[in-house]
Amino acid sequence: MPPLKVTLYIRITTAEGKRKMCKPVYASRGRLKPLHAQGFGHQPDGEYYLRYAGKWQAVGNDPYVAYDRLEQRKAELTQSARTDCADSPGQRSGAVKPQSARATTLDAAITEYLTTGKTAEKNWASTRGNATRWV
Repeated sequence: MPPLKVTLYIRITTAEGKRKMCKPVYASRGRLKPLHAQGFGHQPDGEYYLRYAGKWQAVGNDPYVAYDRLEQRKAELTQSARTDCADSPGQRSGAVKPQSARATTLDAAITEYLTTGKTAEKNWASTRGNATRWV
């Protein structure tokens, strides 16, 4: 299972008084511009949020803390994805999972279908003149 995607957003208040989640603006070398939202410029009342696994997590209005929390959350989710894969060793290597008690092969299912119920009666009646029987 791949790690979950973590995205950083900034929540701003528009001129109409509505709250909106926007992507933050990054400066050179991947640094965040303090409280700058894409398409809206500088927003002094903005607040950073992380979005992952369908959840929103507030991380404050300091860009350095927000970026650190983003990287920390990515590392946590990557680590948990790795431990999940380590707990079930056969899944990534392509090994076959053990079959449950109810699992049947295609040949066994066909044989059972042809030898039981109305299908078996039909097959027996149609082959009564022949020496062979469907099995």
